[in-house]
Amino acid sequence: MNEHILSIADTARNSISSYCINDCQAKCCKHGALLLQSEQELHTIIENKKKQLLKKNILKVTEQGNYTLNFDKWGHCKNLSEENLCQIHKNPKRPRICGDFPLFVFKQYYSLATEFCPAAKAGLLDKYCKQIEELGQRKI
Repeated sequence: MNEHILSIADTARNSISSYCINDCQAKCCKHGALLLQSEQELHTIIENKKKQLLKKNILKVTEQGNYTLNFDKWGHCKNLSEENLCQIHKNPKRPRICGDFPLFVFKQYYSLATEFCPAAKAGLLDKYCKQIEELGQRKI
């Protein structure tokens, strides 16, 4: 994967951090579902509540063996402070999707979560997406 593209994506995500905290108030951590790709990611978010959350249908196992955690049923990510700050932001074990949201870069394409991210919907990441496209990535 092109390191320059990943750097642009990181810059894009960092550019909206104050918007996420203050304006959006971390909507992505309060609504929808979180895809967890490993037991380690799962444990970082829910600690030892796996059986309880599966039973309540808040946590589901996907066909691929990953997990989805439904924030609409759970309330919000329990690692989100009252000030809308992520308590595990610097934890290397935090879910990958948390670090990549709302701009996901893959081998030859990228995706922007405009449906779930007000900053993306408002076009705050458009200039970064244009830079990524100029390097050969296509949007899906």
